[in-house]
Amino acid sequence: MDIPYGKIAVYLLTFLGYIYAGFGSGFISNLRDAVLTAETLFGDVMKNVVTVAQKFRTMSDVFDAAVEEDCVFKCPGGTWIFNYF
Repeated sequence: MDIPYGKIAVYLLTFLGYIYAGFGSGFISNLRDAVLTAETLFGDVMKNVVTVAQKFRTMSDVFDAAVEEDCVFKCPGGTWIFNYF
């Protein structure tokens, strides 16, 4: 693998020049603020999603416990039908 050291040196010097001159510092600070805001927003959203999922699971367990496993229906003729679902 041939690594072009000349290109790397040129890019590195250009990048260091931009850093020294302060080009893009406003963009970098705005980007940092956007990342922090997104992290806070999505952190809160994920926390709420987890809470809702836990409550849904609890409600599902309550409904499962309340439903009878063996349903018995009485037909008008007096016969019994057993359904096992």
